[in-house]
Amino acid sequence: MVSKCGLLTASFVSLVSNTLVSGAQEEAKQLSEVFGNWTVSCTRAENTSKKSCQMSQELLQADNNQRVLVVALQAVPNSLDLEATIIAPFGLFLPKGLTINVEGEKTITSSFQTCMPIGCISKINVNNSLSLAFSAGDKITFGMNAYSGDSFEINLPLEGFFEASERLMTLYIQNNTE
Repeated sequence: MVSKCGLLTASFVSLVSNTLVSGAQEEAKQLSEVFGNWTVSCTRAENTSKKSCQMSQELLQADNNQRVLVVALQAVPNSLDLEATIIAPFGLFLPKGLTINVEGEKTITSSFQTCMPIGCISKINVNNSLSLAFSAGDKITFGMNAYSGDSFEINLPLEGFFEASERLMTLYIQNNTE
């Protein structure tokens, strides 16, 4: 006959064991590493061995922690390029798009594709030349126009960009050769 104490102990051990296994499995599905101002993160979807990885930076307003801008980059399949997704705030005059300036040297103009509950979205291709400019620079300046007509700029620091992009590409190559 099994005592109630024995059943409780077995149940507790089973619960802790399942929690530890579940935690280890969850840890294997996720990765998050910080390089300067950038975070490289990967998640592994259920029933797949492939990881989805990106590097990103989120700027928040100091006084209320409201998101101002998000830039997320992912590797482009079969290429050494990256695709940047820029999530800008609401209240923009969308037909003007946005300008992206790296240290006053490279200026790119991009349009907004759509606005969603998370913000207004623009995508750009980051080729090797642009990636090198980002790696060598201190900041990217995003220029936008408010719906009221006022123009404004948001500066995104580039500290850690080179290391984060190298790590992202390494993870992409590892993920696609396994």
